Amino acid sequence: VADFWQRGAAVPVVRHATRARAAWMSLDRRGWASDYSAALLTGLPVPYGQPDRVTISQATRPEGRRAYWPDLRLRTAQVEPCDIGMDWGMAVLRPGRTAMDIARTRGLAAGLVLADAALARGLTTASDLDRIAAFMRGWSGAAAARRVAEHASGLRESPIESISFALFVDRCLPSPSATDGSSAKDAMVSARTSCGWRIASSGKPTVG
Repeated sequence: VADFWQRGAAVPVVRHATRARAAWMSLDRRGWASDYSAALLTGLPVPYGQPDRVTISQATRPEGRRAYWPDLRLRTAQVEPCDIGMDWGMAVLRPGRTAMDIARTRGLAAGLVLADAALARGLTTASDLDRIAAFMRGWSGAAAARRVAEHASGLRESPIESISFALFVDRCLPSPSATDGSSAKDAMVSARTSCGWRIASSGKPTVG
């Protein structure tokens, strides 16, 4: 047991999974891990310092005497059954829905980071994102989720690329197309590219 906890302390996802499952069981297995808890437990990138606590969502508001911990956040959410899976021995929100929830609460850039990563790793599909965006229609923050569904791409290779693309969208700048990471070469330089534009007048691509 001591070895388990020592290894858990060295691996944040294991430690968080242990805390999340304990909280879920204390709630009689009602609800599911959500927000950045779900992102971490399903292998998606999370920003430094997140998740700052265990987040569990439930279909209805908690009633009666329940177990509340200082590092536990309880939320209420409507979720389609297909968007909840099992991971780490507990119910966990699937990556596509997690990305869209993050977009609603934290904006386009944060949601796009997760959606791009989920697409790249085969954890969700574009049709899943479209379906979830339609399900969220009329909710607070749904416009950001809709934009994530519209712009998400599995070709972006890092959170920095996703955040950069979100900046272009937010500033209404010409949107670069994600590349497959091919190299742009000239006589002296070989550089790995992350995005590109096609110049209308010449039809030739330019990369950045």
